[in-house]
Amino acid sequence: MAVFSNDWWPSQVRRPRLRLLAALALSPALAAIPAGLVGFVVAGLNLSDGGAVREQTAIVALSALGALLAFMGSFGLAAILALWATRRRSAGAFALAGAAAGALFLLATNLLVTGLTTTPAQMAAFALLGALTLLIARRIAGVRPPPEAPAG
Repeated sequence: MAVFSNDWWPSQVRRPRLRLLAALALSPALAAIPAGLVGFVVAGLNLSDGGAVREQTAIVALSALGALLAFMGSFGLAAILALWATRRRSAGAFALAGAAAGALFLLATNLLVTGLTTTPAQMAAFALLGALTLLIARRIAGVRPPPEAPAG
């Protein structure tokens, strides 16, 4: 069994590697949508000017998209490759790996790139976004647990 073979996917999944590439590209964009919605709600509660609300929402959504694209190109990809190599397929494994990768991505980015400190709220947000991104990628890629063997 090769480390990165097609046995990670059920046999009915067509073009699994192409689906995985699509998942790597699309999942950050789809995970940025809830971040934009949260930004919209927060801005709507704190700003009275509609133009400022739209501007702040766009800033949050685009910032989240940029961060999630960087995440998926680094720590997220590493997490997916580790899951693939170890044949972990469950949603729980993807969520846990995504949360850990998201938190590590934030730490690495803040410590190495910007020199900023990290707050618990930021860690929680990036862990949640990392988990969400990997769960979306799992869904798009078509990764599923193997079918249960018949009892008996």
